[in-house]
Amino acid sequence: MDISFNAIRNMASVSNCKLLTTLYIANNKLTSIEGLEELTQLKTLDVGANRLRSMKGIGGLVNLEHLWMGKVRSRDQRGAKQHAINKLLK
Repeated sequence: MDISFNAIRNMASVSNCKLLTTLYIANNKLTSIEGLEELTQLKTLDVGANRLRSMKGIGGLVNLEHLWMGKVRSRDQRGAKQHAINKLLK
């Protein structure tokens, strides 16, 4: 599903799509990906060009194979990316 460029601020509307395997949600107004942990079938996720402060919930994406975080605008961009990498490696 591609919902990029829609000024989306939270994941509430997507968190019920439990069978989703691909999600492009780049270029929105997200500050968190909380709610995505419910999407355990997700294999591809693009959250680039958002203002992510937290990657809380990334650890629940047990089938995730591809993660794009390019142009993430954050006060702690490096920290958010490192947190995501650490969770995926566990």
